[in-house]
Amino acid sequence: MKKSKFPYLVLTPLLLLLVIFIVAPIIASFVIAFMDYSPLRETGNHFVGFQNFKALFKDELYIASLKNTLFYVAVFVVINLALTLVTSALLCALSSNKWRSLFRTAFFMPCVAPLAAVTVVWQKCLFPAKGGALNMILGKLGMPPLDWVGNASTLMTSILILSLWADVGYNTVLFIAGMHKVVGFHEFNFVGNRQYITLVSAPGSDDISHNLLDGFFLDVCQ
Repeated sequence: MKKSKFPYLVLTPLLLLLVIFIVAPIIASFVIAFMDYSPLRETGNHFVGFQNFKALFKDELYIASLKNTLFYVAVFVVINLALTLVTSALLCALSSNKWRSLFRTAFFMPCVAPLAAVTVVWQKCLFPAKGGALNMILGKLGMPPLDWVGNASTLMTSILILSLWADVGYNTVLFIAGMHKVVGFHEFNFVGNRQYITLVSAPGSDDISHNLLDGFFLDVCQ
């Protein structure tokens, strides 16, 4: 009897933190969305129904940000999933476990790097309008330099590149784990066995694919 209560005792503090800092704020935000509310006033907060939502969808700035978010979600999820599948397949096709482990670690490194530091490094080293690594590559190709983060036409591309670089490695590790469940995948040939790329129908990988897709949408919508 004591053993059966132990897991509940261990999980109780975590559940309390979850309720206090995640569940309760979500419920409060949902209620406040239907109110004329200000935390700076003690009285006068009252229910207004859908008036806040009507005003929101009349705001041109909000509509523009919503379109940009939906575009980012669609492009990010598709490219991320495609890169993850190809990268995982190529790593699994390596015959040497040492090289496979080396590349897997290299791909996973961006996931453990602090996001603030990564952003500063990319902004200072890769994205500058003058002297950045990406513009140096464009110069070698005979193309003019671009203001990657200062121009609205290239800002979305910059965000997508940074997001993909930081996220593909984590998803690759998960897909590799799913691929190893496929019988005979250690004999994978990337050119001759392209049917294995359809991982959604592969044994043991459908749950991973669904979890990754859910994670993609939750991550980018935050």
